[in-house]
Amino acid sequence: QQKTGEMPTTFENPILTKSGEERFISWQNSTISTPGAEISTISFGIDITESKRAKDALQASEERYHHVLDTMLEGFQIIDYDWRYVYVNETAARQGRSSKEALTGHSMMEMYPGIDNTDMFRILRKCMESRVPGRMENKFIYPNGDIAWFELSIQPSEEGIFILSTNVTERKR
Repeated sequence: QQKTGEMPTTFENPILTKSGEERFISWQNSTISTPGAEISTISFGIDITESKRAKDALQASEERYHHVLDTMLEGFQIIDYDWRYVYVNETAARQGRSSKEALTGHSMMEMYPGIDNTDMFRILRKCMESRVPGRMENKFIYPNGDIAWFELSIQPSEEGIFILSTNVTERKR
């Protein structure tokens, strides 16, 4: 039994108007107990249809955006100011011999110890600090000794920097 001052119960449900249009209502119900064991319920609804539609459209747009990035032939990664992977597409994860899930949220230094002592990282740092774009070919040595070459385009972004990478190993051979 809910007492006065407790948090109201909130839920959403669709309704059908007289004209046949579906609208979404957010309901809030509060139960109030009074002395003498009388119980009252106060309920009100707010039409959230436009907000819900906007949220659904934004989510669909974001899913399309991620699909485009995930199906690119180039690697695409967003690195924040703490050198953490904010976003990594499937190609960049494969290039790094990792997974999107393993990289996202972790710093470059956690995932690739010693990377901060490379020429590539110096260019990343310059872009991050000076907000100046950079391009380079980078020789990447994997922990098992394998070598791959990548053409990198490094650009400043609101989150930090983003990097486009193309595997050019076959061309270099």
